[in-house]
Amino acid sequence: MAVCFDAFGALVEIADRRDPYRTLLRALPPMARRECARRLMREDRATPDWPVLLGCEIPADVLARVEAAIRDEANSIRMRPGFRAAWAALRAKNLKLAVCSNLAAPYGPPLRAALPDAPDAVALSYELGTIKPELALYAAVARMLALPPDRIVFVGDSRAADIDGPRRAGMQAMHVTDFERAMSAGEELLPEYRSRDTSW
Repeated sequence: MAVCFDAFGALVEIADRRDPYRTLLRALPPMARRECARRLMREDRATPDWPVLLGCEIPADVLARVEAAIRDEANSIRMRPGFRAAWAALRAKNLKLAVCSNLAAPYGPPLRAALPDAPDAVALSYELGTIKPELALYAAVARMLALPPDRIVFVGDSRAADIDGPRRAGMQAMHVTDFERAMSAGEELLPEYRSRDTSW
């Protein structure tokens, strides 16, 4: 059995919010803006690559502000309160742990660095070319974990991406507030598996 966390808003948070990509998108012409928004979390690209790929120019000072804001946000990624302990508690139950997130490339390494240890699976949209709630990203999680989808509990804060999407992919799913409540009460996340899975 495994628990798969959405990253931002569930497992981790950005303490110093700057909204850098809003600045980037506003600096692009309308057609390039739409194309960038569609591709931003699907491709492993450095920030300065986007204007070139989209065939447009952005003032150097604007691009510098965007890159600085991304660095500030990335450097402020941290575990949400209580989740370092929750991670350890799940590890103590010998559960596999995974992280699945829609994010742009600059946030991947600092996200991994913020985690207590290396997850059993990491499915990041920019590395896999697909975003939640597309089924391919959830399928990648199950494949990496080598588990059937119904043995995975997905935890997140978005109804579409973290509840409805995983359920359509055959996973169990719960909102992060319900997860926090269950963990604090010592409840089973999937009590129906208790008799079959002695590690839980």
